[in-house]
Amino acid sequence: MLVIAFAIHCLSLKKYNSWMEILLLVMMSLAVCWQLVAYYIFKMPYGTFSNVHYLASFAMLVLPGIVYSFLSTKEWYKYLFRVVALLDMVLILKVPSRPAALGITVGALFVLIFLTKGWQKWGGLLVLCAVLSGALITNYGDLYTRFEELIVTLPREERITIWSDSWTLLKENSLATWIFGNGIGVFRTVYPKLFTPVAGGTINFPHFHGLEILYDSGVIAVFLFFSGITSLLIYAIKAAKQAGNKKKRILVKCLIVAFIGWLIHTGFTLPFYSKYTQYSLAFILGTLLSIIAYPADRQDEQTKS
Repeated sequence: MLVIAFAIHCLSLKKYNSWMEILLLVMMSLAVCWQLVAYYIFKMPYGTFSNVHYLASFAMLVLPGIVYSFLSTKEWYKYLFRVVALLDMVLILKVPSRPAALGITVGALFVLIFLTKGWQKWGGLLVLCAVLSGALITNYGDLYTRFEELIVTLPREERITIWSDSWTLLKENSLATWIFGNGIGVFRTVYPKLFTPVAGGTINFPHFHGLEILYDSGVIAVFLFFSGITSLLIYAIKAAKQAGNKKKRILVKCLIVAFIGWLIHTGFTLPFYSKYTQYSLAFILGTLLSIIAYPADRQDEQTKS
Protein backbone atom coordinates (compact mmCIF):
# COMPACT_ATOMS: atom_id res chain seq x y z
CA MET A 1 0.00 0.00 0.00
CA LEU A 2 2.82 2.40 0.87
CA VAL A 3 4.61 1.68 -2.41
CA ILE A 4 1.43 2.30 -4.42
CA ALA A 5 0.67 5.54 -2.55
CA PHE A 6 4.27 6.71 -3.07
CA ALA A 7 4.09 5.88 -6.77
CA ILE A 8 0.85 7.85 -7.18
CA HIS A 9 2.45 10.80 -5.40
CA CYS A 10 5.49 10.68 -7.67
CA LEU A 11 3.26 10.35 -10.73
CA SER A 12 1.28 13.43 -9.74
CA LEU A 13 4.52 15.42 -9.42
CA LYS A 14 5.94 13.89 -12.60
CA LYS A 15 9.23 13.42 -10.75
CA TYR A 16 10.08 9.75 -10.83
CA ASN A 17 12.75 7.46 -12.19
CA SER A 18 12.34 4.13 -13.91
CA TRP A 19 13.38 2.21 -10.78
CA MET A 20 10.31 3.53 -8.94
CA GLU A 21 8.03 2.08 -11.58
CA ILE A 22 9.89 -1.22 -11.52
CA LEU A 23 9.67 -1.32 -7.71
CA LEU A 24 5.90 -0.86 -7.85
CA LEU A 25 5.48 -3.61 -10.44
CA VAL A 26 7.74 -5.98 -8.52
CA MET A 27 5.79 -5.37 -5.30
CA MET A 28 2.53 -6.11 -7.08
CA SER A 29 3.97 -9.31 -8.55
CA LEU A 30 5.30 -10.46 -5.17
CA ALA A 31 1.89 -9.79 -3.62
CA VAL A 32 0.27 -12.08 -6.20
CA CYS A 33 2.84 -14.80 -5.52
CA TRP A 34 2.26 -14.44 -1.78
CA GLN A 35 -1.50 -14.95 -2.20
CA LEU A 36 -0.88 -17.99 -4.40
CA VAL A 37 1.40 -19.50 -1.73
CA ALA A 38 -1.27 -18.91 0.91
CA TYR A 39 -4.00 -20.35 -1.33
CA TYR A 40 -2.25 -23.45 -2.72
CA ILE A 41 0.48 -24.37 -0.24
CA PHE A 42 -1.08 -23.33 3.07
CA LYS A 43 -4.61 -24.20 1.83
CA MET A 44 -6.09 -20.87 2.92
CA PRO A 45 -9.31 -20.52 0.85
CA TYR A 46 -9.27 -16.71 1.09
CA GLY A 47 -5.51 -16.24 0.82
CA THR A 48 -4.39 -13.83 3.54
CA PHE A 49 -7.83 -12.16 3.49
CA SER A 50 -10.90 -12.95 5.58
CA ASN A 51 -13.43 -13.15 2.74
CA VAL A 52 -13.49 -14.70 -0.72
CA HIS A 53 -14.53 -11.41 -2.34
CA TYR A 54 -11.59 -9.55 -0.79
CA LEU A 55 -9.16 -12.00 -2.40
CA ALA A 56 -11.05 -11.81 -5.69
CA SER A 57 -10.99 -8.00 -5.57
CA PHE A 58 -7.22 -8.00 -5.05
CA ALA A 59 -6.57 -10.49 -7.87
CA MET A 60 -8.87 -8.63 -10.26
CA LEU A 61 -7.55 -5.12 -9.56
CA VAL A 62 -3.86 -6.04 -9.68
CA LEU A 63 -4.12 -7.87 -13.04
CA PRO A 64 -4.34 -4.71 -15.22
CA GLY A 65 -1.23 -3.37 -13.51
CA ILE A 66 0.71 -6.54 -14.21
CA VAL A 67 -0.51 -6.56 -17.82
CA TYR A 68 0.78 -2.99 -18.11
CA SER A 69 4.14 -4.16 -16.77
CA PHE A 70 4.84 -6.63 -19.59
CA LEU A 71 3.22 -4.51 -22.31
CA SER A 72 5.34 -1.47 -21.47
CA THR A 73 8.61 -3.20 -20.52
CA LYS A 74 11.26 -4.00 -23.11
CA GLU A 75 13.81 -5.65 -20.82
CA TRP A 76 14.11 -9.42 -20.39
CA TYR A 77 12.16 -9.48 -17.12
CA LYS A 78 8.95 -8.64 -18.97
CA TYR A 79 8.56 -12.42 -19.40
CA LEU A 80 8.50 -12.82 -15.62
CA PHE A 81 5.60 -10.35 -15.49
CA ARG A 82 3.77 -12.46 -18.08
CA VAL A 83 4.13 -15.51 -15.86
CA VAL A 84 2.77 -13.55 -12.89
CA ALA A 85 -0.16 -12.35 -15.03
CA LEU A 86 -1.02 -15.96 -15.92
CA LEU A 87 -0.81 -16.98 -12.27
CA ASP A 88 -3.07 -14.10 -11.31
CA MET A 89 -5.60 -15.15 -13.96
CA VAL A 90 -5.54 -18.65 -12.46
CA LEU A 91 -6.32 -17.12 -9.07
CA ILE A 92 -9.26 -15.15 -10.49
CA LEU A 93 -10.71 -18.28 -12.09
CA LYS A 94 -10.15 -20.43 -9.01
CA VAL A 95 -11.65 -18.06 -6.46
CA PRO A 96 -15.46 -18.53 -6.46
CA SER A 97 -16.42 -14.91 -7.13
CA ARG A 98 -18.48 -14.51 -10.30
CA PRO A 99 -18.56 -10.67 -10.18
CA ALA A 100 -14.75 -10.55 -10.22
CA ALA A 101 -14.49 -12.69 -13.37
CA LEU A 102 -17.35 -10.72 -14.93
CA GLY A 103 -15.85 -7.35 -14.01
CA ILE A 104 -12.38 -7.95 -15.43
CA THR A 105 -13.89 -9.49 -18.59
CA VAL A 106 -16.25 -6.57 -19.24
CA GLY A 107 -13.45 -4.06 -18.58
CA ALA A 108 -11.08 -5.84 -20.98
CA LEU A 109 -13.75 -6.11 -23.68
CA PHE A 110 -14.59 -2.41 -23.35
CA VAL A 111 -10.97 -1.33 -23.84
CA LEU A 112 -10.29 -3.78 -26.66
CA ILE A 113 -13.44 -2.88 -28.60
CA PHE A 114 -13.55 0.89 -28.14
CA LEU A 115 -9.99 2.00 -27.36
CA THR A 116 -7.76 -0.38 -29.31
CA LYS A 117 -7.12 -0.53 -33.06
CA GLY A 118 -5.44 -2.74 -35.61
CA TRP A 119 -3.87 -6.09 -34.91
CA GLN A 120 -3.68 -5.35 -31.18
CA LYS A 121 -7.47 -5.14 -31.03
CA TRP A 122 -8.14 -8.38 -32.88
CA GLY A 123 -5.22 -10.18 -31.26
CA GLY A 124 -6.39 -9.13 -27.80
CA LEU A 125 -9.97 -10.19 -28.51
CA LEU A 126 -8.73 -13.53 -29.85
CA VAL A 127 -6.64 -14.17 -26.72
CA LEU A 128 -9.47 -13.13 -24.39
CA CYS A 129 -12.03 -15.28 -26.19
CA ALA A 130 -9.62 -18.22 -26.22
CA VAL A 131 -9.02 -17.95 -22.47
CA LEU A 132 -12.73 -17.67 -21.69
CA SER A 133 -13.68 -20.48 -24.07
CA GLY A 134 -11.01 -22.77 -22.66
CA ALA A 135 -12.05 -22.05 -19.07
CA LEU A 136 -15.74 -22.61 -19.84
CA ILE A 137 -15.25 -25.76 -21.93
CA THR A 138 -12.95 -27.38 -19.38
CA ASN A 139 -14.99 -25.98 -16.49
CA TYR A 140 -11.74 -24.72 -14.97
CA GLY A 141 -12.31 -23.51 -11.44
CA ASP A 142 -15.96 -24.54 -11.85
CA LEU A 143 -16.43 -21.38 -13.92
CA TYR A 144 -19.05 -22.89 -16.24
CA THR A 145 -20.86 -24.57 -13.34
CA ARG A 146 -21.01 -21.34 -11.34
CA PHE A 147 -22.49 -19.27 -14.18
CA GLU A 148 -24.85 -22.09 -15.21
CA GLU A 149 -26.10 -22.22 -11.62
CA LEU A 150 -26.61 -18.45 -11.67
CA ILE A 151 -28.73 -18.60 -14.83
CA VAL A 152 -30.82 -21.54 -13.61
CA THR A 153 -31.47 -20.10 -10.15
CA LEU A 154 -31.66 -16.43 -11.19
CA PRO A 155 -35.25 -15.82 -10.01
CA ARG A 156 -34.30 -17.26 -6.60
CA GLU A 157 -30.82 -15.71 -6.46
CA GLU A 158 -30.07 -14.10 -3.11
CA ARG A 159 -29.24 -10.71 -4.60
CA ILE A 160 -32.61 -10.54 -6.35
CA THR A 161 -34.34 -11.10 -3.03
CA ILE A 162 -32.18 -8.48 -1.30
CA TRP A 163 -32.89 -5.94 -4.05
CA SER A 164 -36.63 -6.58 -3.71
CA ASP A 165 -36.45 -6.15 0.06
CA SER A 166 -34.38 -2.99 -0.34
CA TRP A 167 -36.98 -1.52 -2.66
CA THR A 168 -39.64 -2.33 -0.07
CA LEU A 169 -37.66 -0.28 2.45
CA LEU A 170 -37.25 2.57 -0.02
CA LYS A 171 -41.00 2.80 -0.63
CA GLU A 172 -41.41 3.76 3.02
CA ASN A 173 -39.22 6.85 2.56
CA SER A 174 -40.61 10.33 3.07
CA LEU A 175 -39.90 13.12 0.59
CA ALA A 176 -37.00 14.33 2.74
CA THR A 177 -35.38 10.88 3.01
CA TRP A 178 -35.81 10.32 -0.73
CA ILE A 179 -33.83 13.51 -1.33
CA PHE A 180 -31.27 13.42 1.49
CA GLY A 181 -31.34 9.76 2.55
CA ASN A 182 -31.77 8.09 5.93
CA GLY A 183 -28.14 8.55 6.97
CA ILE A 184 -24.97 6.62 6.24
CA GLY A 185 -25.06 3.26 8.04
CA VAL A 186 -28.81 3.18 8.67
CA PHE A 187 -29.49 0.41 6.14
CA ARG A 188 -27.13 -2.00 7.88
CA THR A 189 -28.98 -1.52 11.16
CA VAL A 190 -32.54 -1.61 9.76
CA TYR A 191 -32.40 -4.43 7.22
CA PRO A 192 -31.33 -7.34 9.51
CA LYS A 193 -34.19 -6.51 11.90
CA LEU A 194 -36.88 -6.65 9.20
CA PHE A 195 -35.74 -9.31 6.72
CA THR A 196 -34.23 -12.78 6.92
CA PRO A 197 -31.52 -13.57 4.33
CA VAL A 198 -32.27 -16.40 1.90
CA ALA A 199 -29.09 -18.35 2.69
CA GLY A 200 -29.01 -17.50 6.38
CA GLY A 201 -26.25 -15.53 8.02
CA THR A 202 -26.23 -11.76 8.26
CA ILE A 203 -26.86 -9.40 5.35
CA ASN A 204 -26.50 -5.69 6.08
CA PHE A 205 -26.09 -4.06 2.66
CA PRO A 206 -28.09 -4.27 -0.62
CA HIS A 207 -25.28 -5.75 -2.79
CA PHE A 208 -25.78 -2.90 -5.26
CA HIS A 209 -24.18 0.51 -4.85
CA GLY A 210 -27.14 2.36 -6.37
CA LEU A 211 -29.67 1.03 -3.84
CA GLU A 212 -27.29 1.46 -0.90
CA ILE A 213 -26.46 5.08 -1.73
CA LEU A 214 -30.09 5.85 -2.50
CA TYR A 215 -31.31 4.58 0.89
CA ASP A 216 -28.47 6.00 2.99
CA SER A 217 -27.73 9.26 1.16
CA GLY A 218 -30.68 9.98 -1.12
CA VAL A 219 -31.29 10.92 -4.74
CA ILE A 220 -28.76 13.76 -4.69
CA ALA A 221 -25.93 11.42 -3.71
CA VAL A 222 -26.94 8.87 -6.37
CA PHE A 223 -26.84 11.60 -9.02
CA LEU A 224 -23.44 12.81 -7.82
CA PHE A 225 -22.04 9.27 -7.70
CA PHE A 226 -23.14 8.12 -11.15
CA SER A 227 -22.44 11.47 -12.82
CA GLY A 228 -18.96 11.38 -11.26
CA ILE A 229 -18.39 7.82 -12.44
CA THR A 230 -19.54 8.71 -15.96
CA SER A 231 -17.44 11.89 -16.10
CA LEU A 232 -14.33 10.07 -14.89
CA LEU A 233 -14.78 7.37 -17.52
CA ILE A 234 -15.24 9.96 -20.28
CA TYR A 235 -12.15 11.91 -19.23
CA ALA A 236 -10.15 8.69 -18.96
CA ILE A 237 -11.15 7.72 -22.50
CA LYS A 238 -10.06 11.14 -23.75
CA ALA A 239 -6.77 10.82 -21.88
CA ALA A 240 -6.17 7.40 -23.46
CA LYS A 241 -6.65 8.90 -26.92
CA GLN A 242 -4.63 12.08 -26.27
CA ALA A 243 -1.67 10.56 -24.41
CA GLY A 244 1.50 11.40 -26.29
CA ASN A 245 3.52 8.26 -25.57
CA LYS A 246 2.76 4.59 -25.73
CA LYS A 247 3.40 3.76 -22.07
CA LYS A 248 0.92 6.38 -20.87
CA ARG A 249 -1.75 5.13 -23.29
CA ILE A 250 -1.27 1.58 -22.04
CA LEU A 251 -1.41 2.73 -18.42
CA VAL A 252 -4.67 4.64 -18.89
CA LYS A 253 -6.28 1.71 -20.70
CA CYS A 254 -5.24 -0.68 -17.93
CA LEU A 255 -6.64 1.72 -15.33
CA ILE A 256 -9.94 1.85 -17.23
CA VAL A 257 -10.09 -1.95 -17.10
CA ALA A 258 -9.44 -1.84 -13.34
CA PHE A 259 -12.02 0.91 -12.88
CA ILE A 260 -14.79 -0.95 -14.72
CA GLY A 261 -13.87 -4.16 -12.92
CA TRP A 262 -14.01 -2.32 -9.59
CA LEU A 263 -17.43 -0.87 -10.40
CA ILE A 264 -18.93 -4.26 -11.28
CA HIS A 265 -17.27 -6.37 -8.60
CA THR A 266 -17.66 -4.09 -5.59
CA GLY A 267 -21.06 -2.95 -6.85
CA PHE A 268 -22.45 -6.47 -6.45
CA THR A 269 -20.40 -7.86 -3.56
CA LEU A 270 -19.19 -5.15 -1.15
CA PRO A 271 -20.75 -2.21 0.70
CA PHE A 272 -20.05 1.16 -0.87
CA TYR A 273 -19.15 2.69 2.50
CA SER A 274 -16.42 0.17 3.27
CA LYS A 275 -12.63 0.32 3.27
CA TYR A 276 -12.27 -2.42 0.65
CA THR A 277 -14.41 -0.40 -1.75
CA GLN A 278 -13.07 3.06 -0.96
CA TYR A 279 -9.36 2.17 -0.75
CA SER A 280 -9.48 0.45 -4.14
CA LEU A 281 -11.31 3.42 -5.66
CA ALA A 282 -8.81 5.83 -4.11
CA PHE A 283 -5.82 4.10 -5.74
CA ILE A 284 -7.52 3.99 -9.15
CA LEU A 285 -8.87 7.53 -8.84
CA GLY A 286 -5.58 9.01 -7.65
CA THR A 287 -3.61 7.52 -10.53
CA LEU A 288 -6.22 8.39 -13.16
CA LEU A 289 -6.54 12.00 -12.02
CA SER A 290 -2.76 12.40 -12.09
CA ILE A 291 -2.75 11.37 -15.75
CA ILE A 292 -5.97 13.13 -16.76
CA ALA A 293 -4.60 16.42 -15.45
CA TYR A 294 -1.73 16.22 -17.98
CA PRO A 295 -2.88 13.99 -20.86
CA ALA A 296 -0.20 15.36 -23.18
CA ASP A 297 2.63 17.07 -21.31
CA ARG A 298 5.82 18.53 -22.75
CA GLN A 299 7.67 15.23 -22.63
CA ASP A 300 4.87 13.64 -24.63
CA GLU A 301 5.01 16.40 -27.22
CA GLN A 302 8.74 15.91 -27.61
CA THR A 303 8.20 12.18 -28.04
CA LYS A 304 5.59 12.78 -30.71
CA SER A 305 7.81 15.24 -32.59
